[in-house]
Amino acid sequence: MGRLNKAKVRDKWPNEAKDFTPCLSKNLNLLSEVLGFDLELVGTEVEAGPYRADIEARIPQSGERVVIENQLTPADPRHLGQLLHYHARLKAKISVWVAPFFWGTNLSAIGWLNRVSGDSFSFYAVRVSVYRDLALALVPVFEVLKYPNGWQDRRAGEFWAHLTNLYPDAVEPVLESSQRRVRHYVGDAGLTVVQYFRPDCVRVYLTGKRGETDSMVFSKVSKYRNSLEAELKNSEFLGGKNSRCTTQLRIDTHNRRNWDETATWLHTQREIYERVLREGSSLLN
Repeated sequence: MGRLNKAKVRDKWPNEAKDFTPCLSKNLNLLSEVLGFDLELVGTEVEAGPYRADIEARIPQSGERVVIENQLTPADPRHLGQLLHYHARLKAKISVWVAPFFWGTNLSAIGWLNRVSGDSFSFYAVRVSVYRDLALALVPVFEVLKYPNGWQDRRAGEFWAHLTNLYPDAVEPVLESSQRRVRHYVGDAGLTVVQYFRPDCVRVYLTGKRGETDSMVFSKVSKYRNSLEAELKNSEFLGGKNSRCTTQLRIDTHNRRNWDETATWLHTQREIYERVLREGSSLLN
C-alpha cells in the first residue's frame, strides 16, 4: 500500500513568475474544483496601474471578475496589499490569495475583509501543497483555508430535502456542513459514494474514509473501475485521469424546474455505484 510524500513547492515550480503563475493560469480547473465555481482565464501579468496582477480570470456564467495573487513563499502583508490593490484597480468581485503557508494573522485578515464586505465582494485564502505520487510525479493539491460566510450554498440544502422527498426510501445520507456534498458509506468496499452539488452541475464520485490518502483511495477504486465504467457507460465521465470514477450531469441546479431531473439522475447514479461496490466486494471476498 503506497502513500503520497510531501515535497517542496519549488521542486515543481522553481520560479514564481516563470513557472508557478503560467502553470496555474493553464490549470485553473484545479482551483475551480475547490472553490466551487468555474474560472476562465482573462490574462496573466495584467496591468493594474503601475503594478501587474498575477492572474485575472472571470466566472463565465456571471461574467464576474476574479483576481488571483499567487506566491511560493509564506503569505505576508505585502502580498495581501498587492491583492487589495489589484482587486480595486481591476474592479474584481472575487479575490483569491494562493500560498503554501498562511499565518493566523493572514487568515484573520481575509476573514475580516469578508465580514466588512458583506455580499459585495468575496475573498479566499487557498493553500497550495505538492506531493510525490507512486510514480514520483509532482502533484499539486489546493485547499481552501478561508472563504466568505456565504460560501456554503444555501440552495443545496433545499435541493437535498427535495431529493429525500422524492425518494423517501433511500438510505439516509450524511450531509456535510457546507451542504455541497452528501456521503453514503459502503462498508464492504471501504469506500464512500459522494453526491456533490454545484450551481452548474452535480457529480457522483468515490472517496475513502476520512484521513485516508489519495493513493489508498485510488487503490481501492481500481478494483471496481472496469465494472463501474461498464455500468455507467451512459453517464458523463469527467475527462483526464478521473481517479475517483467521477460522473457528472451538466445542469442549472439553482433552477427548481430542473430539480426532479437532477434528483433522479443522482439517485440512479448512487444506486449503481453502491450496487457495483457491494457485488464486487462479495466476489473479492
